[in-house]
This record gives sequence, structure tokens and C-alpha cells, in this order.
Amino acid sequence: MPVRRFWLMTGNINRILATEDMRSLSVYSAAQGQEAAEEKRKQLILEIGDVTEVEEKLDKEGLSDLRRMSKQVVAV
Repeated sequence: MPVRRFWLMTGNINRILATEDMRSLSVYSAAQGQEAAEEKRKQLILEIGDVTEVEEKLDKEGLSDLRRMSKQVVAV
């Protein structure tokens, strides 16, 4: 495993644990005071951070340009 990927994955451990903690917090919040639960929830939301998903699209025009360029002979 590349070192950069390892450190990227290591950085996500707290985010994953915070998500699990939020689920547990919603179950246990009935037993505790509402104020303490809200404060802990805000703290966990900050720890999770922003999560975005990017949908990748194939650039067919760019791919055909690369194929065309790779077939050209370059004179040095």
C-alpha cells in the first residue's frame, strides 16, 4: 500500500468513529439531558467534516484525442 494512501485512510478513522458515535448518541440521548446530547452532537458533526462524492464521467473526446496523438510519430 502506498504511504500516501495509508495516511489518507488513517485520517478517516476519526470520521468513521464519529459517525458511529452519532448513531449511539441518538439512542442514549433519551437517558441523558437534551442539552448535553446537543453539545456532543455538534462536536461530532465537526469531527466528521464535509463529505462529498464526485461522479466521474468518461471524456470520450479527450480519449480519442489521446489515441490519435499516440499513433503519431514524433521526429526528434
